[in-house]
Amino acid sequence: MPFEIENDVLIKYEDDAVTNISVPDGVKEIGESAFEDCKRLKNVILPDSVENICERAFFGCINLRSIRLPKNLKKIEYGVFLNCHSLESIKLPDGLTFIGYQAFANCGFLEEIKIPTSVEEIDGYAFRNCKNLKNIIIPMGVKIIGKEAFEGCYGLKSIVIPDSVEEIGDFAFSRCDSLVSVTLSNSMECIKSELFHGCVSLTRITLSDSIRRIEDRAFSFCSSLKSIVIPKNVYMIGEGAFSFCGELESVSLPDSLDYIEERAFVNCESLEFINIPDNVRSIGYDAFKKTKWLKMRTEDFVIVGDNVLIKYNGDDKRVIIPEGVKMIAGGTFSDYEQILEVVIPDSVEKIAKFVFLEAGDVEKLTISGYTVNAAIFDFEMTYYKSVKLMLEYKDYTLRMTPKIKYEFAVQVFIKDKQPEAESYIKKNLAKIIHYFILNDDYDTVKSLFESEKFITKRNIAHYADYSIKHTQSGGNMEIQLFIMNYKNEHFPDIDPMKSLKL
Repeated sequence: MPFEIENDVLIKYEDDAVTNISVPDGVKEIGESAFEDCKRLKNVILPDSVENICERAFFGCINLRSIRLPKNLKKIEYGVFLNCHSLESIKLPDGLTFIGYQAFANCGFLEEIKIPTSVEEIDGYAFRNCKNLKNIIIPMGVKIIGKEAFEGCYGLKSIVIPDSVEEIGDFAFSRCDSLVSVTLSNSMECIKSELFHGCVSLTRITLSDSIRRIEDRAFSFCSSLKSIVIPKNVYMIGEGAFSFCGELESVSLPDSLDYIEERAFVNCESLEFINIPDNVRSIGYDAFKKTKWLKMRTEDFVIVGDNVLIKYNGDDKRVIIPEGVKMIAGGTFSDYEQILEVVIPDSVEKIAKFVFLEAGDVEKLTISGYTVNAAIFDFEMTYYKSVKLMLEYKDYTLRMTPKIKYEFAVQVFIKDKQPEAESYIKKNLAKIIHYFILNDDYDTVKSLFESEKFITKRNIAHYADYSIKHTQSGGNMEIQLFIMNYKNEHFPDIDPMKSLKL
């Protein structure tokens, strides 16, 4: 007997030479991998006594063309028909509730399948790479469509998602090259990441007002999409959501929109008409780079939404950002190598990451009236908000990179003689003076020494020695000469060379 059956479970089918089989009546379960890699098997009939088909039961049956499923089947488990490349047709029984992970993945000849109204979930990868699948109807009753469920279904031309669907996973219809039109459920709140990525034929999509969020790269590389209306309740458009939609000409954004993430519309080269609502308070790095719309904005400061600066078009070396700007978006100063200093007004609440990336040699930043070395901030301007709080509340215990505290504490003390700044400098004096000596900042070292608040008979020799060592390592001789002259004038009896190890 080619069938190995125990307790009504078909455990294994052993005869790989047979092409057509009928499983004996009375079998209640097809065991895990029971027919796996039966490469000559073409046609299978399962009796209605079968109630369960376990994982990978027909995995790799590359010549399987048709199979009759039992009428009482409730679930098709993980990978049951995975890599059944020749499967052309299959009738799913009424009463089926679940189509499992990779259930029909890579069934390249499957052209049409009718999903029963009883199905509630289509799990991830269920029909992935069913390249010839042209027709599929998602019935009312389905609630969940999993990640990459129909990814790579090149033949699929249109899809209507019924209102029963509450969630569609990432990549679910990604790379459906022939997909022209989509109508989405009125119950969905989110367009997940890369949901329609690479749907190069997509020209029409209807988004319901239930949508509140469009996630990263949801429509990226939809190169035939010409226009889209973002629903009235959407508050966020994710990173690269519409990137590289080369034919996109117009976008209508709702008043509810708060956030446009980085590169959201990058390389939408035909995009000419887009409204940025007044409520938009955050715009990410290069959100509109290489769009016709941005190229048409020629004013020195392109300010949109809730006072968000997204592009600088001027030619000044010292750029004074207008008062009232609340956010500086990433990429604002890209490709402007002539800028040496940027003056940031008190109105600025947020500076996005990469704001000075590819901005040439910005040397100085003026924040709240204090000018510091731009190099203390990373490309992401991580601690800008903390700096604002530190300056407002005179709180030097806030967590941030020490060099940022050093720069601002010294500038605040020099300009305002603030007691809190003075106290912080005294507690960290050696580290602070070392920092400015190593950065060859002659003016700041000179200001600290001449304030007569920090340099004493007990520490002058140490700083003189440190400046000599720095000069010997290629540092600024001017700082050493200043400190030595200061020592000779104020502490002539101190010999720094006694503590210098050559």
